[in-house]
Amino acid sequence: MEIRKMVLDDLDEVVGVIAKAFIDKPLYKYFAEDEKERENFLYSIFKYRISNNFSDKIIDVAVEGRKIIGVASWDFHDLNQKPDSNAVKNMENALSMCRKETREHWFYFFKILTTTIKEIIAPPFWALSPIAVLPEEQGKGVGNALIKKKLKEIDDSHYPCFLATQEISNLKIYEKYGFKVVKEDILALNLPSYNMVREGCVVTG
Repeated sequence: MEIRKMVLDDLDEVVGVIAKAFIDKPLYKYFAEDEKERENFLYSIFKYRISNNFSDKIIDVAVEGRKIIGVASWDFHDLNQKPDSNAVKNMENALSMCRKETREHWFYFFKILTTTIKEIIAPPFWALSPIAVLPEEQGKGVGNALIKKKLKEIDDSHYPCFLATQEISNLKIYEKYGFKVVKEDILALNLPSYNMVREGCVVTG
């Protein structure tokens, strides 16, 4: 397996990996109950998120042969970074083919997430979102390789990192890398969102 930087020519394949990895996750079922609608949402929102300001992102892909099997996207939030005043409008355009209820659920989550980030972590920091591995490749160390590669680089800068997960089973995984839950949001009945922060430290193991 090789870890390399993503290029724009990888976009469709990368979005496909993310969609396959997330299609049955609770958060995305909250956005859209219908599987076809959910698939459409996943392709739409992540094609926008990955390609928007692509040159400012650090996106690594795990490749087996010529096939992309995993992806990790890291965004750096700088002290001098100005808020994207067109972010909501651009996301609305990206999701224009999705149902109104799906769009409403997404923007509700987006508002909660952005508010929480401002409350619990101050720039400069890195944010991990998303990290995804093809279902048939999970449990083989792909995610571990993607995370550890970037964290080793981040440790040299001593910047903290942020991530959010909606699955309690993920907490122990991220805790291994030094992330700790600092706030829990409730998005809907039985759907928590765990906001985790990692202070700069040395990655081992």
